[in-house]
Amino acid sequence: MIEFKTKLDMGHLLDFNEHITRGAQKVRSRKILYMCLLPAILLYMQLQEAESGSLEFSHEHSFIVIAVATAFWVPFIYFYMSWAYRNSVLKYYALGNNVNLLGEQTITINDCGISGKSAEASSSVTWKGLGRIEETNKYIYIFVSSLQAFIIPKQQLTNEVIMEIKATLIAKGRASSARNESSPNAV
Repeated sequence: MIEFKTKLDMGHLLDFNEHITRGAQKVRSRKILYMCLLPAILLYMQLQEAESGSLEFSHEHSFIVIAVATAFWVPFIYFYMSWAYRNSVLKYYALGNNVNLLGEQTITINDCGISGKSAEASSSVTWKGLGRIEETNKYIYIFVSSLQAFIIPKQQLTNEVIMEIKATLIAKGRASSARNESSPNAV
């Protein structure tokens, strides 16, 4: 049995939400669409003007306009979407009573499964009830569903405890899948 304490803050919850959406195909597709949309519209407009004969710029100027617009648009939309997503997550968390999500938690991993206990709530999940397990440089996520997980911040634990968690997960046949965030470690 392993028992340890963690303290979660809003930053940990935001990191978790970014982690689960980073792998979502719909989110990736939307980012790609938005990044390509303005350059495609500009290119289309330039071609239409060229066909109608009202194009005053040369093709070199058209290319420069599209290249400059794209150079500014792509990083802008990438950072804007990340900022907008973080703000919407913050708003959703602010709507409800999320006292059970934040603050000190005691996590226990034993032969039956995993349990978490905070000042006002507790939850337990058997090994069969657990979903995937993922590890990044900063966290170990033990998923209960596609949107819920036990969040284990690695910086709050000693290396010995982290190794013991990994050994227990491997012994239970629950080794993690690594998600690429810099250089994640697989359990």
